[in-house]
Amino acid sequence: MELEEIKQEMKKAVPKFTARVAPVYKLLDWKWCDQPHIPDEKEIQETLYGLIDELGKNGYFNTGTGGLIVAIDKSSKEYTLSMSIDITGYWK
Repeated sequence: MELEEIKQEMKKAVPKFTARVAPVYKLLDWKWCDQPHIPDEKEIQETLYGLIDELGKNGYFNTGTGGLIVAIDKSSKEYTLSMSIDITGYWK
């Protein structure tokens, strides 16, 4: 399968995945920091579609933002849409 075909398959999974994760954002009162607010389903979907479109650019096959992660593993022929709860820290 070519990269663009894989991306189209991933996009088909977005609505179902979004329906599963949108309530989690509400439950956790998880606000996206660009304009502090809890994202709705439409915004989550748009973000996922944008992330999927970025896959393959600059050699990256894993990207994310706001707890959402999309990835392609060519060796195992699988793709992943995921939500991650983590803490990121920086050091000097």
